[in-house]
Amino acid sequence: MNEILQQRISAVQVGKNITHAQIMAKQNLREQLERDLEEFLASGSEVKVLPNGFSNFRDGLIPQSKGRPATSEQDRIAREKAIELKNQEIREYKAAAIAQRKAKAKQKYDAQIKEQIAVLGRFVSKSNNENDLKRLVESHELVESCGGVNKVNQYLKDGNVFRFEEKPLMKQAIADVESCQ
Repeated sequence: MNEILQQRISAVQVGKNITHAQIMAKQNLREQLERDLEEFLASGSEVKVLPNGFSNFRDGLIPQSKGRPATSEQDRIAREKAIELKNQEIREYKAAAIAQRKAKAKQKYDAQIKEQIAVLGRFVSKSNNENDLKRLVESHELVESCGGVNKVNQYLKDGNVFRFEEKPLMKQAIADVESCQ
């Protein structure tokens, strides 16, 4: 009883109005926490220390609806600047990735153009006159407009896609295209 009286006197002297029940509840809570911690550590688990200001929220800031912020205005501004810097790094990385994909696509396109020029060059070297080159270009355009060599061959086998007078023209176009390959 002396101890309880002494605790109440010291609490009042500090300016707190704490009852004996409140003191006992805190003491019991401390003891329970210590027991739980010992049990936790005995099971082989470890305590993970989180950095100061750690938050489970996406942008690192606690929303107003979840409670009052525990950081000063300067800390908040510093955190926002750090987040913005990280976002800028991400934007730059994405822009670089896009530029790289575009460069790769351009290289592929340029390689196709070079290949087509080489094919046309071989044909021109084999052809005797300018009319052969024009016929080749027209044949390529005709075959491509119909879906390519494989589709035109399939259409010719089906027999009902082209009119009778178109069939020799399509066969010549396929022969022209295949002669370039």
